[in-house]
Order: sequence, then C-alpha cells, then structure tokens
Amino acid sequence: MYDIATLELDDGIVMVAVNAIINGQTFVPGPGGNYRLFAVNDKKVIGDGGANRHVLVIVGHGGANELSGCRTWTEFRQSVTGGVDWSNAATVYVAACSTLGEDGTQFLHGSIANDIKAAFPGATVWASTSNVRAGDLAGNWERLR
Repeated sequence: MYDIATLELDDGIVMVAVNAIINGQTFVPGPGGNYRLFAVNDKKVIGDGGANRHVLVIVGHGGANELSGCRTWTEFRQSVTGGVDWSNAATVYVAACSTLGEDGTQFLHGSIANDIKAAFPGATVWASTSNVRAGDLAGNWERLR
C-alpha cells in the first residue's frame, strides 16, 4: 500500500505538504493516483490504495523529540486510526515541517526519528536533517541507519 499518515490534516502547512506528495511534486516519490490517506478520525482511499507499493509517508510538525505533539513513535502510531499497513512498509519517509520555537534541524537525530527507524528494522527510512518546505518537501534528506 501507499499510505500517508498525519495527525494534523486540519493544519494548512501539513495539508500543503500532503497535497505536494499526492501530486508527486516532492523528494518523496508520488503515489501515481493510488494511495490511502489516514488522519485522526479519517481515512480516504484513492484508486487501489497503492496495492503493489510498500511505502509509508509520515507528515507532521516536528522538533528534535516530538512529531505532531507526540513524544514517542508509539504515541503517534496509536493516534492514527483506520488501518495503516505498518508491518509491510519497505520504504518510510518522515516529513517533519518546522514547529514554531522548535529546532527542526535536530529532528533526524532526535528520539522520534530513532524510534521510527527501530520500528521498521527491515525498511529504508528517510528523514531530513532540516525542516522540510511544505510545498515540495525540500530539505536535507538522509537515510537513517
């Protein structure tokens, strides 16, 4: 599946980022019209949901040790409803937009990024060392090791 997960679908900046991903205008390879979008109490399936893909894109505001107000990956994951395919993700992208007052440049090395990498030991996990721009997710993307 090609799953996009966020806790902040009502946030204008996050929605710009989500739309850029959907439209294939970012560092993250687009879904080609087939994806599933998950939010707090919402799920939208477009096309076949990306049935032959194994991509998970996580979008939210982030700082060194927080993503969308969650201090742990478990907290974030439990807040997303609707059946995200957590177990089959082969590639994971974590798009952390800046949060006012937070130094997003530390996101890649913070506890949330480390938690996410640990949760997907067999997957290729990408995050940025800097805040990503919402319109195209431009940032300093690195593969987490």
